[in-house]
Amino acid sequence: MSSLREMHGPFFGEFGGRYMPESLIAAIDELTAEYEAAMADPGFLAELGRAC
Repeated sequence: MSSLREMHGPFFGEFGGRYMPESLIAAIDELTAEYEAAMADPGFLAELGRAC
């Protein structure tokens, strides 16, 4: 996934997304990277499955 800084306009996502203030872009980029890492971690997914 590319950074929000590289995307055109204040919107992102397949369906138009949402407005993202410039001051939050770095935090959202970090959150996105951590989410993607967690979703690729079989141990995390197994633990998540036990919690539900």
